[in-house]
Amino acid sequence: MDTSNRFPADVDLMNELSPEDRANFERWMAALDAEHAKLGSPYGRGSLWQLTGAECWHSFFEDGMPPDEALHEDMGASYD
Repeated sequence: MDTSNRFPADVDLMNELSPEDRANFERWMAALDAEHAKLGSPYGRGSLWQLTGAECWHSFFEDGMPPDEALHEDMGASYD
């Protein structure tokens, strides 16, 4: 995944992850993007990595939440 300068916290996060954790998180983010597209891209077109940054999704990943549940939980929280 592209750790561009758009979200400096993403660069720090990705540098701190082990290679295995980074690969797992990248797969999880790809699944999150697929779910996002399936729902009609409520956060905008494109990868959530680029739209929102990865750091905001990492806690869901760390907690073991599946990408579809993470997206639904985040969407619910953003409308409260």
